[in-house]
Amino acid sequence: MISIHQLAAASLAHVFMTGWSEDRERCYALSSKPWELQCASGAALVAMQMLAADHRDCIQHLDLLEYPSSCRATKVYGKGNLTLVCCSTKIATTKPKGNAMAMQVVHNGSTLQLWIQHTFVSPLDNCKQPVDHPYVAPFWFVPEASGASPANMIMKAKAVDVGAYTCFVPLLVNEKKVGKDEPLSYKVEAESKKAKTE
Repeated sequence: MISIHQLAAASLAHVFMTGWSEDRERCYALSSKPWELQCASGAALVAMQMLAADHRDCIQHLDLLEYPSSCRATKVYGKGNLTLVCCSTKIATTKPKGNAMAMQVVHNGSTLQLWIQHTFVSPLDNCKQPVDHPYVAPFWFVPEASGASPANMIMKAKAVDVGAYTCFVPLLVNEKKVGKDEPLSYKVEAESKKAKTE
């Protein structure tokens, strides 16, 4: 004799998922837009890390001022020899409040928009003791030149391939010679202007 529990189990075994049979492609995990954005965020983090490693030597001769935010060279840099990479541990899929930089990521022919948020962990705590894991990216300390003020850096986007993703990482490059103790400031390259201000 079949019990009520056996009948219930048998009936449940034949319940099909509503929506899946009608549109499997739309339902499939690979079609998930939020998942695609999260994967793109991971690729963007790797791309920033790769470029930061390539240009690690550039940070050795810079002084930073936290308030007001500024950066100056402590040695002479020839044109094109100073590259500061936009680095962060935080990436948003929608435009956040506060200091953030746009980054475009191309995947399967479509362009995804991500936002890199300023990450900063001071080398010293409130008691002036060293912290375990400081995080300072000089990129964020270079101000944009205001009005007709001259700039010695220009913002560009560098394409970096990470698997199936092409990430356009923002970076600053000196477009002219930078003198010792010269403050850095930047202007935005024409093709990068739209991405920065969207």
